[in-house]
Amino acid sequence: MHLRTTLQHYTRIIRQRIGLILTGVVVSATLTCGVSLLLPRVYQARALIQVNGSATATTNDVFSNQALAVGYALLVTNPAVLQAAARGVPGITASQIGRAVSDSPLDNTEIIEIRAQDSDPQRAAAIANAVAATFVQQLTAEDVQRLQGLMDQVSQTLAQSKTAMDTAQQKLTALEDAHADEESITRQRNLLESNQSSYASAQKSYDQFSIQKLQAASMLSIVQTAQPPEQPTSPQVWLNALLAACMSLIVMVLLSLLLDWMDSTLQTADDVIQMAGLEPLGCIPRRKAGDNAARFVDLPPGPIDTTREELGMLGSRFRALNKGHRTILVTGLQARAGVSTTAIHLALSLARSGMRVALIDTNLRHPILHEVFQMPNTHGLTNQLKDVLRFQEQPEKFPLLWLQQWKTPVPNLWMVPSGPLQTHSTAILSQPELRLLKDWLPGQRSTSIQAAPLVDILIFDAPALTEGTDAEILAGIADATILVIEAGREQEAAVQKARTTLQRAGAPLLGVVLNRQEARHRSYFYIDPRGHGSRCVEATTDHEQTTIKQLSDNHATEQGPISSKKHERLLARSLPTTNPPAEPHKAKAAQAGSFKPQFQGLLRVHNGRYSQAGNEQRA
Repeated sequence: MHLRTTLQHYTRIIRQRIGLILTGVVVSATLTCGVSLLLPRVYQARALIQVNGSATATTNDVFSNQALAVGYALLVTNPAVLQAAARGVPGITASQIGRAVSDSPLDNTEIIEIRAQDSDPQRAAAIANAVAATFVQQLTAEDVQRLQGLMDQVSQTLAQSKTAMDTAQQKLTALEDAHADEESITRQRNLLESNQSSYASAQKSYDQFSIQKLQAASMLSIVQTAQPPEQPTSPQVWLNALLAACMSLIVMVLLSLLLDWMDSTLQTADDVIQMAGLEPLGCIPRRKAGDNAARFVDLPPGPIDTTREELGMLGSRFRALNKGHRTILVTGLQARAGVSTTAIHLALSLARSGMRVALIDTNLRHPILHEVFQMPNTHGLTNQLKDVLRFQEQPEKFPLLWLQQWKTPVPNLWMVPSGPLQTHSTAILSQPELRLLKDWLPGQRSTSIQAAPLVDILIFDAPALTEGTDAEILAGIADATILVIEAGREQEAAVQKARTTLQRAGAPLLGVVLNRQEARHRSYFYIDPRGHGSRCVEATTDHEQTTIKQLSDNHATEQGPISSKKHERLLARSLPTTNPPAEPHKAKAAQAGSFKPQFQGLLRVHNGRYSQAGNEQRA
């Protein structure tokens, strides 16, 4: 099963990166084809020489000739042959002919193939023919000269044998005429026969050498002269392009797998749990071009797509993880991560569930909330924060009047804009009045006259951690932080560093929101072949969420962070088997009602980015 899952994962990677792979193949094949077209053309001509026998062969044996062809092929590129051939081809040297010529015997034949390569087809044919003719002439001449030397040696032997034979014959005749004893005559007759035998043997050898000398002229013959080729043998453009395409396909597939292996960014909820050891609050899919926030804020009842559903679940998951924190800081790890989108929809989700929410635009560098809610930015945090000092005068009246001026059309939701832009945003956020405001609105300030809390949750829409120290200053005021990161962009080390920074500032990290998640994003721990790790855990009832959190904390204390599948197993062992009400988060939203779309005009959201001029760094 593990092998099957791994193969499925690799197949999914290749399918997701098929564009990159095909691009690499096409570019490689195109470049190879272009380079091949620029290379000089090389033409190859060939001449064929047939081996018909040799002076040492006694029979016209086919196998003997094949063996001779193998031996003769080694002599074709002999320096003497190349130098003689160079004299027959104008404008070329013996070393150039040596680099241009190659030879080999054709398999199971008596044929020697001589090949010559050159950029000029005519010269290639001339080189092949010159080498073939020179080789045949030199080898024939050497064989004839060798045979003539043998014949000269045999001629001397014949003459000596003839002289010895004549002398023995004369002695034998003299002994017979003198009626010598029989023993002397017999001995002389044996000597004569020996000389006659030597003479006959020498005569036979001489006749054989004479026949071989006559045959030497036809021992090697050119059976095919080289002709100028019409087509070049190299470069083979289409073959090179095909080989380059095949090699680049292998390389690009391996590169895709290597990139996946090296990619340890947080892409799914399981990555947040297993790699960073944090709680995922939501996985917001990347929205299509042309979608606006109204589509996810105030749609009439009907089918709910994945993006709106995930945005609506932020409040449910937040309530499950929140441990009584009243002031929440929403910030991002990088600019344009979707902080404002997350803060808006978290506030909307909580307000629809019946909680009283105050959303404050503390991004004094690039404020955007006033455009979203179509509210004037002439007065707000920067120029009316000093009013908080008067709350103590009439705590039953002044805080409520101050807050009511920023009431939105959404029930239970107030939005405090940033106010006129200031050059020193850090100094404004460091004022003690902001901390007093955080104490007054949720009713956490101890006074002699304790007023009822005006809001249940206070949400700060803050700049990203990389945009100065504003987020860290606000973390010192807030009770907890929600961190927004872009799926597939941030490493676990960067998230852990942000977690440490926020914890040191006094606002521990409550959870992480993964924004712009795509279908290609998969968990780094690809264990489940069905790809469950690519989505956040579906929202459950408050009781179930609380139970999961308690079990998770207990289990994490003993064994470290647990995955979503372990969440489900722990929940199954601890909760009753009765079926929970269907989609309670939708029921709460229906009870809270929907607001009129009175501020849809200026809201434009595309993949978490607001398109108003000068504010693109906010989302």
